[in-house]
Amino acid sequence: MELSYGELDEWSNRWARVLIGRGVGPGVVVGVGVSRSVELVVAVWAVVKSGAAFVPVDPGLPEVRVRELLVDSGAVVGLSVSGVVLPSVVEWLRVDDPGVVVGVSGVGVSDGDRVRRLWVGDAAYVMYTSGSSGRPKGVVVTHGGLANLVEEVRVRFGLWSGCRVSHVASPSFDASVYEWLMAFSVGARLVVAPPGVFGGAALGEWLAVEGVTHCFVTPSVLATVESGALGSVRVLVVAGGGVGGRSWWRGGRRGGSCSMRMGRRR
Repeated sequence: MELSYGELDEWSNRWARVLIGRGVGPGVVVGVGVSRSVELVVAVWAVVKSGAAFVPVDPGLPEVRVRELLVDSGAVVGLSVSGVVLPSVVEWLRVDDPGVVVGVSGVGVSDGDRVRRLWVGDAAYVMYTSGSSGRPKGVVVTHGGLANLVEEVRVRFGLWSGCRVSHVASPSFDASVYEWLMAFSVGARLVVAPPGVFGGAALGEWLAVEGVTHCFVTPSVLATVESGALGSVRVLVVAGGGVGGRSWWRGGRRGGSCSMRMGRRR
């Protein structure tokens, strides 16, 4: 699936209005139970536009873990897709069901449309730790914090509209937010890796085929990829697993299209 920014905007606007119609807004948490996909980005964008905070719950996690995250975060409703079965702690709405948004306006959402005004100090999302040292803890990130991050990555990594930014992180890993911001901060193309691509030869092949220019991976994932597979990558960001972020700039000509693309193995 390939989606333009205009299509993404309209699709997510409709769903933001659906959420607002249910009283969802700033100060409220919405569960997003969607695997890495275009629909995941639509769901997240819809929640953000409503003014609420999203909490990602990877459908691949054990049911008990998903249930705990939803209860602990206080989520009031959830966004998912058809065919995914999640704990009925909240009502799940399917963002791939066009029938739900029939007649709903796709016009941009403003503070006048929201249940209340959105402030920079309001929560943008809640990300849970792995729980390796005990019970998982929810970390709240505000809109103000994200605004600073957007400006930092835009300048530091030489981002421009012609970039092709990879999206390979799990929704439950905050690196996914980092990937989205790298692409959307400049209107670049976000290339979404297929569900089965996580590392190794599959990741290397996908990076090369899709011509990815900006890539974010953990050290353990990078160790599985042959260096020759990174030929198209101009900026490589390595972070996570206790290692600080690093980047390498390889230069190159600027240019390209602005859209989002769901990658497929070829």
